[in-house]
Amino acid sequence: MIQRGGYFLPGVKKTPPNPGKNYPRDWSQSLLKPMANGPNGFGIGFANYLNMRAPFFTTMKTNLFLLRTQAWLYIGAFAVLLPIFAYVTAMNINRQRENSARILMEKGTALIRSFEAGTRMGMMGRFGAGFKLQRLLYETSRLPDIEYLMVVNSKGEILAHGNPVLIGRNHGGDLDLKKITTSETLRWRLVPLENGQKAFEVYGKFSPAPPHPMNRHVQSRMNMHDMLKSFPAEPDIPKPDMIIFVGLDMSSVDAAQLADTQHMILMGTILLLLAFLGISLILLMVRYRSTKESLMEARASSDSLRQEIARNQRLVTVGRLAAGIAHEIRNPLSSIKGFATYFKQRYSENQEDARISGIMIQEVERLNTVVNQLLEFARPVNIQKKKTSVKALVADSLKMIENQALEKKIIIETAMEEDLKISMDPNRMNQVLLNLYLNAIESMENGGRLRIQAYESLTENGFHIKVSDTGCGIKAEDLNHIFDLYYTTKSYGTGIGLAIVSNIMEAHHGKITVESTIGQGSAFDIFLPEDPV
Repeated sequence: MIQRGGYFLPGVKKTPPNPGKNYPRDWSQSLLKPMANGPNGFGIGFANYLNMRAPFFTTMKTNLFLLRTQAWLYIGAFAVLLPIFAYVTAMNINRQRENSARILMEKGTALIRSFEAGTRMGMMGRFGAGFKLQRLLYETSRLPDIEYLMVVNSKGEILAHGNPVLIGRNHGGDLDLKKITTSETLRWRLVPLENGQKAFEVYGKFSPAPPHPMNRHVQSRMNMHDMLKSFPAEPDIPKPDMIIFVGLDMSSVDAAQLADTQHMILMGTILLLLAFLGISLILLMVRYRSTKESLMEARASSDSLRQEIARNQRLVTVGRLAAGIAHEIRNPLSSIKGFATYFKQRYSENQEDARISGIMIQEVERLNTVVNQLLEFARPVNIQKKKTSVKALVADSLKMIENQALEKKIIIETAMEEDLKISMDPNRMNQVLLNLYLNAIESMENGGRLRIQAYESLTENGFHIKVSDTGCGIKAEDLNHIFDLYYTTKSYGTGIGLAIVSNIMEAHHGKITVESTIGQGSAFDIFLPEDPV
């Protein structure tokens, strides 16, 4: 770009580089003069200019690369999120349809049962043999959301209809009506109407089982068919092998489904836009982190420290709360246990009273165990590491469950080195192993094999202790939650034991993992890192 008085290039300031020096009036022209005097002069000046502006051009290239990457990332995100959104929307729509069908089916079932009861009461009441099924059906069909209501015989001939004009016509010819009359199960289907809409039709065997207005002793010796034959000729009295059809209006359900579908599509679109916004924010964060990497590392370490402090503060708070609750609960529990023990001794001759008192004592002890476990979980785990023989630790822990294993015919196997010693808190690790042993024994109701192994890790600097069993196994959907507090699949469990195990492993800076197969057993792998020298 050329301006009057000389060349103008971006990046060259109009102020002299050294204000204290005497420069010509147009100092910028004198600086740029070598660029205009011959090819060598121009080349040297332009090269210096390019060197001065190199960071600017590098930044431009980086920005162009990021723009291309961002465009492809948007395309890839759209290609991934759109099918997911479509699948989730389709699943929600199908779920809504199933719920609507279930609601309509329940409504139709209730209507049919009510109609049968009304028919039965009409025959037992003052109308007697003069009861008119058509009259009751006509009044019932006038209720809201009912398109039609009819009763047909096994040949499909309409015997009674909400619209008397249609009596004598056929309905349900595409169904196996004789089979329906032998089943007590109600079914449903969608039936097109003359106005182009569809009705939700519920149908099934019509069995009002009306009594005959005769002597009760005679009536008790007659079945329904005999009673119906004893009626005088009356076309409106239900005969055996009747089928009832109820057509329900679906307009309100369809409108609700349409509104829900529109709402889901709107919410999905909003979530999709939020996802793209999130991707944009992620890209901005990536660009920011590329220039502030060292600062982010420092912040990450400080954030980790703050999280650890906050976690410890929460544990302290929970511990205080748990201690207060435990104090308030244990006092009445002690009283309850004392009274239960007293009643058990006083009424020992009454076996039922003694049994109930024993159950009370057992439940109080179970509650005390839960309170103790809650306190154990809430209390920060303090460990005192020392070199411990794994063989001795395992032998001591197995003594506590030997009797239970013998009762269930469980074989115990161990495999470990004689001189293997690991730095750990032996009391805490004994608690971990005992929890795993008890869970393994409970999973092997019909006997099995409990195996404990200890060996040095080949990939990490540390040691493994593996506890495996041949029990019933753990479901795949439960594996990710077994270490969560209060999560249990047992009807009598508390869901605290494995949570305490996880806390103890965190205090050791170790980890515990599990592999399980339904019907084959589970294997818990404890990893303890070796302390640095």
